[in-house]
Amino acid sequence: MQHLLITITIAIITVATQQYLSTRKNWIIGIFLPTIWIGFSVWINYFSNLKTTRSLIPACVGMFLTLMFVWADGRVLVKKKVNEELNKMKIHDIK
Repeated sequence: MQHLLITITIAIITVATQQYLSTRKNWIIGIFLPTIWIGFSVWINYFSNLKTTRSLIPACVGMFLTLMFVWADGRVLVKKKVNEELNKMKIHDIK
C-alpha cells in the first residue's frame, strides 16, 4: 500500500510540474519532462533486471501520453492568454 501511495504522489507531482512548465512562454521547456520520461522508460524496460518490465510498458506509455496532453493543453492556455492580452491592447488603442 505504501508503494502505491508513493507512486501516486510522484505521478501527481510530475503532472503538476509538467502543467507549470508547459504554460511558460518558451514552448520547449515543457518538452523536458516527456523527454526525460522516455529515457527513464527505455532504461527501466530494457536495461534494468526487473522481471515485470513487460507489465510496466502500458504504464510508461500512459504517463508519456498524459505528459504530452498536459503540454498541449498548456500551450493552448498560453495562446489564449496571449490573444486576450492582444485584444486588451487593441481595445485600449481604439479608445
